Amino acid sequence: MSMFLVRVLALAIALLSPCLAVHVAAQEASPPATVRVLITESRTGVPLPGVLVRLQPGDRSAQTDAEGRAILADVAPGTYMLQVSLVGYAYVERTAVVQPGQTLDVAVPLAEGVGTHEERVTVTGGDRFGAREPGAISQQTLGGADLQNLRGTLFDDPMRAVQALPGVASSNDASAIFSVRGQAPQRARIFFDGVPATAALLHAVENPEWGSASLVNSDVLEGVTLLSGASPQRLDSGIGPQLEFQSRNGSADRLRVQGSVSGTAVSGIVEGPLGSGGRGSWLISARQSYIGWLASAFEDEDEDEEDETVSFWFTDALAKLSIGLTPTHRLEGATLGGYFDLDIEEEIVDPNDLWNAENRSSINYLTLQSTFGDGVVMRQRGYAVASLLDGRNADGFTLNRNRFRMVGYRTDLTASLSSAWTLDAGGVVETTRHQVDDLAELDEGSTNLLRDSYDGTANTQAIYGQARWQGEQNVTVNAGGRIDHSNLASETTVSPWAQAEWAATPATILRGGVGLSHEMPTFAHVIGLYAGDNLKPERSWTYDLSVERRLPTDLRSVVTCYRREERDLLWRRDGEPRLVDGVELPGSFASRYENALRGRSYGVELLLQRRTSGRLNGWVSYTYANTEREDVERGEIFPADYAQATFRLSHQSTVGVKYLYGSNYPMRGYYAAGPIDDDEDETPTYLLTDRRNGARLPTYHRLDARWSRAFTYGRSRMTLFVEVTNVLNHANFGPESYGQIEKLFPFFPSAGLLWEF
Repeated sequence: MSMFLVRVLALAIALLSPCLAVHVAAQEASPPATVRVLITESRTGVPLPGVLVRLQPGDRSAQTDAEGRAILADVAPGTYMLQVSLVGYAYVERTAVVQPGQTLDVAVPLAEGVGTHEERVTVTGGDRFGAREPGAISQQTLGGADLQNLRGTLFDDPMRAVQALPGVASSNDASAIFSVRGQAPQRARIFFDGVPATAALLHAVENPEWGSASLVNSDVLEGVTLLSGASPQRLDSGIGPQLEFQSRNGSADRLRVQGSVSGTAVSGIVEGPLGSGGRGSWLISARQSYIGWLASAFEDEDEDEEDETVSFWFTDALAKLSIGLTPTHRLEGATLGGYFDLDIEEEIVDPNDLWNAENRSSINYLTLQSTFGDGVVMRQRGYAVASLLDGRNADGFTLNRNRFRMVGYRTDLTASLSSAWTLDAGGVVETTRHQVDDLAELDEGSTNLLRDSYDGTANTQAIYGQARWQGEQNVTVNAGGRIDHSNLASETTVSPWAQAEWAATPATILRGGVGLSHEMPTFAHVIGLYAGDNLKPERSWTYDLSVERRLPTDLRSVVTCYRREERDLLWRRDGEPRLVDGVELPGSFASRYENALRGRSYGVELLLQRRTSGRLNGWVSYTYANTEREDVERGEIFPADYAQATFRLSHQSTVGVKYLYGSNYPMRGYYAAGPIDDDEDETPTYLLTDRRNGARLPTYHRLDARWSRAFTYGRSRMTLFVEVTNVLNHANFGPESYGQIEKLFPFFPSAGLLWEF
């Protein structure tokens, strides 16, 4: 029996041996693999440390080191989903096919913000402070991560992030407007993807200082760029700063859904591929704000004041598509629209008080980009912009009616003629119609008072060109000019500019520039109720000199000095109430616009900024600006309406702190400081006087704090954010109406959630 068992076992072993051999061979032929991941910032190419890299299934994870690298060893062969997550950056998923024994290298550029990863990225030579507009001397740029940290959850508004930029002044919590180098907010030229959007990009009624927010959701923006001083005037001509919002494209790899809810708004984004092979993408975004219920909580409850309840809300949406028609032609189009509603109820009814207002705005464009050869790129864009506003009193009588419509076409050409020479040129034609009726209801059944009224159409044309030379001695020279014509003012202007940059050492860069700019009279100046005669374009000469020093630990310091000389500024003499020889005089309805003023401004801007792939980023800046206006006929000299010294502190990581300080604006008009009210906030008062802009609003300062934390679940990510506005509960004040001020936002906490699928 034992011999029989031995023979059976021997036969079994003989039969099973080939199978065991095949199994062992298979084991030996499938050794584990290694996955090496490099994570960089898509805009600058700088490595990102502390990024979570995970393989699913299996839940294998690692974090990138100081060089942006992560290694996942002993990975079994197979197909995995590689997930990359860093708070403040896009959430990325990529399919990884791992072969036996393979060392798989994967490079993932991460885009800032909460957008999606895009394979087509532009790396700015590894400069961690970002790309510069050719010829720009004074430029500030916000990426997606900066927008997320600085926008504020109270309004969820990218314009609030702009207000935190170095050199930008803003002292009104409820308003999205801002001032640069002492210039009025109305001077700012705002663009959305290169389309003129100054008249349509703000949710506002009648006066943006009363309360406003931008029309676009921060989550669909790739970045924001602010240019001031002697910069090239490719997009438009004007004597103020230039602000451009750049929207991002949708996801070209798969369908993605994102939702966000906070104490003041709810928003959502759906995006996905368009066409095959990643040729294009589409994106749809919508946002609904319910901040209106907060407004009544912030109203002054002083028993001596009239009871007033303010409620407002807004909604906006964006639809965008981008597709490559051929390898050399790409089509892109977008439509952005919004609706704003304001309701005010007062215990004492005045027929000239605004009770309800509605504003509807839209921005639409279609762009074709074509590449010819190796160095010629042409962009053609057609666009239409509209803003429609209606304001009514308690009886439903229309007090304000404003209709703005613009259509235009522009083309831009960039040609690399050689390794040293680059040429930019382009032109634009626009037709604008603006209708305004601003009424006052004197008494029921009586004739109404016309405060302003006009209806006109203007045609404008412009061409520009500039040449840029980059020498071998680290010297770059940029020179160009722009010619504008408007039939509204029957004027043609020529605006030249020139800039130079010299990298004296690898750590020291000197920049200088000079430019002449013009601003045409508007409809109100030319055909409005207070229209003047033979008005000339306003003009400004600007001189900038900047020194940038790169310091250790990813720091840079920048010192910029500037001077601006303005001539032929438009103003209505005697249009404001004032005190003359002790007698109060109201503003004169007979005054007309004149080229009555000349101005001068000079100052220095100091910036210390750290931008690193590490944990601590931010800047500290200080701006001193002295801006004055002089009535050339009367010799009256007064500070500009928006002259202010500003101080900014911004530190961002997963914990962000924003501190704003300003000497504040003058109390616009002929006012002097009066007695302080005997209340908890010590509210100042203002009295009429014979000196314009002689009194200032109280010093403004506000500390905000924000905390964000990201959590990854399967193939989705949730980001929790908590923010406190005005941590110190400092009583800040802003202008309300002639000689009146109002208290701005107090201490206010808020929180929200963002889901990405």
